Amino acid sequence: MIQVKGQGSECYNVFNEFCTCQGFFFDVLNKQEASCCKHQLATRIAQALGKVRENTVNDLVIAELLQEGG
Repeated sequence: MIQVKGQGSECYNVFNEFCTCQGFFFDVLNKQEASCCKHQLATRIAQALGKVRENTVNDLVIAELLQEGG
């Protein structure tokens, strides 16, 4: 899981083929107008440029992040 900081203080959780943002649900899943959201694209670019910072967390932290929605 990678967290992407959105506008303001919002953060989104990005998995391989999933993002917790509303754009992902509306444009990618529901309307199928896009193959990914901007957070997934930002994640791919950051990974390609070596700009992803890794932190190891336990399962409880991940569960809390998912409950918060980002």
